Amino acid sequence: MATERLYRSRHADLLGVCHGIAEWRNLPVGVVQLAFILVGVFTAVLPCLAIYLIAAILMPLNPYDDEEYEEVKNSKRRSRKKDDYSRESYSSENDDINDRFERLKKKVYETEAKVEDAERQWDDKFYNSTK
Repeated sequence: MATERLYRSRHADLLGVCHGIAEWRNLPVGVVQLAFILVGVFTAVLPCLAIYLIAAILMPLNPYDDEEYEEVKNSKRRSRKKDDYSRESYSSENDDINDRFERLKKKVYETEAKVEDAERQWDDKFYNSTK
């Protein structure tokens, strides 16, 4: 997944600089790490470490999780389209929102049913124990 901005990655082992660069340019992480190590070995180790630490300090941490980032990226793509104001795009977005709403409503109903069952069980136990 290529990001539009350069961020430090949340999924990295060390500080996320190499992983962030790899995500930014849609490259394999191993290639970026290997390139950084080779540059450090063949030039100078301490300046490369200093550059890595400075980059880790200056680069912001990726504010999105993978799913959130994909949603934000897709919504930006939809807003950039020229035909975004057509009825078809609005209806498809409304359908997506309605589907999501229905799924959430179903989850709420299921949760309420579980809670009501548990309350009813407690009430039955308390009522039967007082007789």
